[in-house]
Amino acid sequence: MIVLPDTTAFDSSIRLVQLVRGATKAEMLKVCDKLDLYVSPNLKKDETARRVAQELLDSPIEILSNLNK
Repeated sequence: MIVLPDTTAFDSSIRLVQLVRGATKAEMLKVCDKLDLYVSPNLKKDETARRVAQELLDSPIEILSNLNK
C-alpha cells in the first residue's frame, strides 16, 4: 500500500495511463476481470492501457465497491 502523508501538497505529472502502460496486457485484463470492467482483449497494448485507465477514472465509486469483494 502506498500512503501519501499530505495530499494537498502532492503534485504529479504522471498520468494514470502511463502507470497502467507499465503492466503487461494480460495483467491489465486480469485487473479488469477482478473489477468487473470490460475492455476488449483484441486491442493493442497502448489502446488497452488507455481504455483501462479511462474505465478506472469513469467509475471510481464502483471500483471502490468492487475492491471489497
